[in-house]
Amino acid sequence: MKIVTSSEMADIEERSANSGASIDALMDNAGQMVASEIESEFGPVFGAKILALIGPGNNGSDGLVACTRLVKRGAKVTAAILATRPELDDRRRQAVSAGVVVLEISESAKVATALGEIVASSHVVIDAVFGTGASRSILSPISSYLKIVKKRVKDSTFIAAVDLPSGVNANTGFVDESVIVPQLTVVLGYLKIGHLIQPGAAACGVLKIVDIGIPEGLHS
Repeated sequence: MKIVTSSEMADIEERSANSGASIDALMDNAGQMVASEIESEFGPVFGAKILALIGPGNNGSDGLVACTRLVKRGAKVTAAILATRPELDDRRRQAVSAGVVVLEISESAKVATALGEIVASSHVVIDAVFGTGASRSILSPISSYLKIVKKRVKDSTFIAAVDLPSGVNANTGFVDESVIVPQLTVVLGYLKIGHLIQPGAAACGVLKIVDIGIPEGLHS
């Protein structure tokens, strides 16, 4: 069983790109697998209300790909953009074209209230904010948004994290106070140290490791 640090995973992804498996291809595979695992664990998503919390980087892109897949399966999907995304954002464009509702979250009280209402009515919440990208405490305003989600989410809501719950450190297992503990964490490619050591291990729920198309021989 391969266990990696965040920097080792980044190196594997870079070497994958050099071997012909582009970062874009890995993200597409990751998002598809996240959606598949949610359907497997939650059940049919047709008619379900799904909220995805989207961050600024590749984890957010994985989440947007999952949103596109789930809306095509009949779910009613909202993607809440919690941080500035790249100006040219193909994953966001594809999600919008498929029918995903995109909500830009700002620091205004009105938008924060809207986020809380969406959370309260959602059957599924997807955490695609930081994943392995969180190496320090989560700062405001994103920490505030995550705390709104924690406060308003229902006990019956199915929560899934992409790769690692946002705020669990991939290398140390440190858990930020704003972490949303999921029932399911879809681990992309390989386990990270933070999945297995405390307190991070207790904040990950069930771990499902999925193949995202990393070429053979690049894991060492």
